[in-house]
Amino acid sequence: TNLAIRDDEIRDLKLIDLKEAEEAIESLESQLASARQDFVNQEAEATGSIAKLQSQLLELKSANNHLQQKNVEMCQQHSEALASLSVEKVALKQTKEAIEVHAGDLSAKLEERHS
Repeated sequence: TNLAIRDDEIRDLKLIDLKEAEEAIESLESQLASARQDFVNQEAEATGSIAKLQSQLLELKSANNHLQQKNVEMCQQHSEALASLSVEKVALKQTKEAIEVHAGDLSAKLEERHS
């Protein structure tokens, strides 16, 4: 009977150990499933963030290209305006010189008349 009692105790201990092991396995499986779900959620969030940032980057590149094009156009307009002003300056200088010559001629004629 001692042997039977001992066998029962050993069997009970094995059942307790087996039950604890099964509980530990279930707990680990649950933690693993939770960790996998967290990973999936984080991956989806990261993918969404990456897509949003890529979209913003494309918008910024487009805006930058537009600004560069406008800058080129404005530089061209500025150069054209400077060239036009330079031509006008030369024309005004020539007109001024012509007026000064004409004024000199008129002044000389006035002096001739008074003399």
